[in-house]
Amino acid sequence: MVTYGFYNSKNGDRKYDAIQMSSIFDGIIRDGILQHYGTAMVVKESEGMMVNVGIGRAWFNHTWTLNDALLPLTVPISEVLLNRIDAVVLEVDSREAVRANSIKIVKGTPASSPKNPTLVKTNDRWQYPLAYIRVNAGVTSIRQANITNCVGTSACPFVTAPLEKMSIDALVAQWGDQWKAFYGAQTSDMEATNAFWKNQWRTWFQAQTTEIQEAYLNWEHQWEEFYNSHANEITDTAEYWKDMWQKWFYDYVNNSSRELAYWKKLVTDDFTEYSTFWKNQWRTWFQAQTTEI
Repeated sequence: MVTYGFYNSKNGDRKYDAIQMSSIFDGIIRDGILQHYGTAMVVKESEGMMVNVGIGRAWFNHTWTLNDALLPLTVPISEVLLNRIDAVVLEVDSREAVRANSIKIVKGTPASSPKNPTLVKTNDRWQYPLAYIRVNAGVTSIRQANITNCVGTSACPFVTAPLEKMSIDALVAQWGDQWKAFYGAQTSDMEATNAFWKNQWRTWFQAQTTEIQEAYLNWEHQWEEFYNSHANEITDTAEYWKDMWQKWFYDYVNNSSRELAYWKKLVTDDFTEYSTFWKNQWRTWFQAQTTEI
């Protein structure tokens, strides 16, 4: 079938509908977001559970959509136990009862491992994802790191047209926030790991120190017992032989001459010196052993 247009109407003989009017762009541009207009509808965090859809223009399914100011949207309250993923969508609804375009949030299904919600794709209604938002259990605010923008992807492409360029400042800002969130998480994990091993080392060191101190005290006690036992024995032996010697010596002197008395004195002095020397030697050796132990 060959169609054409546009001609002036004469007596109502030339009438055109919206699809025919929009068809003039077919083959010139392809459906998508205009990358050079505003901020290309990039979704950003706001306050609490709010997000803002940026300024932008779109062309989908022979209809245009204009968002000429920041559009605030409220993300549904988070679940108590499970996570979910919501979608910010641009919806084109050509059903006879609606015939309107809108930007809204499609709530995802809560799950321990949530998936992106299934979007509508029918003959008269289409939903295009501007962004996906991960809503973790119990959160009260949305961070940029939780937002995955889809503008420029195959699911929500940029309008393809000649000589057009795009700014990636908004995407860079999102990547920067995602990096900060990742770096913060890794830093916290490293600090926790470091604190754990530091505590492990302190516990081990204290245990080893206590064990060494107990072993030292045990060996010190054993040495003292050994020393006391042998010191008494040595003293008793020395006294015994001293008494024996004196008894023998005095008996001998009583039966000897003056010369023997002189010799007795020399021997006594030598014995005293000898006894003192070895006693000092023993004391010095024992003190050295005690200090070393």
